[in-house]
Amino acid sequence: MSCLQPKYHCQTRFPLALKAYSVVKCIAFLGKSLQHTDRVEQAFRAIDRGDYYLDSYRDNAYKDLAWKHGNIHLSAPCIYSEVMEALKLQQGLSFLNLGSGTGYLSTMVGLIIGENHSDNLYIIKRQ
Repeated sequence: MSCLQPKYHCQTRFPLALKAYSVVKCIAFLGKSLQHTDRVEQAFRAIDRGDYYLDSYRDNAYKDLAWKHGNIHLSAPCIYSEVMEALKLQQGLSFLNLGSGTGYLSTMVGLIIGENHSDNLYIIKRQ
C-alpha cells in the first residue's frame, strides 16, 4: 500500500504520535517500517531534516508528518522515501524537480545520483 494519503501523512505505516526527535531515531524508525535501499537510508542520514525547518518548528522535523508554513512545505519522510525508491536512483542519472520547495528532496537525490546531476534553474516569482 502506498503511503501517499490524502492528508499527506503516512497513517498506514507510521503513527502520528511518532516521537523521534533525532535524525538517528527517525531513520531507525523508517528502517523498521519501510523497504528501502542503503542509498536512500544514507541520504536520510546525511541530510538533517531539521535544517529545513524554521527554528520555532524544529521539534516537528523528525516526525513522519508533512509540514507547511506559509510558502514553505515539506512532505512526510515516508513520502520522500517512496519517491526516491520508485525513481530507482543511481549514479549518473539526471533529476529535475519542478516546484522543489525547500530543496530537501533534491539534496537527498543529488547525494544518490552524484555530481553534475542538474543545471541550475532560477525562477523569478511574479509579484
